[in-house]
Amino acid sequence: MSQKVHCYFDYLVSEAKELTEDQISMLIWETIIGTSDTTLVTTEWAMYELAKDKTRQVVCFSIVFVVYPIMDTLSPD
Repeated sequence: MSQKVHCYFDYLVSEAKELTEDQISMLIWETIIGTSDTTLVTTEWAMYELAKDKTRQVVCFSIVFVVYPIMDTLSPD
């Protein structure tokens, strides 16, 4: 390999002699889907934890209210 590899895509391109275009595309999509899935699961876990803890719900609501004061018609209940 003559060029320095800086990222995952550079690595895939450097291995292009051994990988087909479809394989490269599939590997890139697997990475995108995997990171999206991780974000989804983490968000679901955070929402579950908030649902169990009334004190944290109030704190979270207070923080959101500071950023979006228009939400004054909502309450944490």
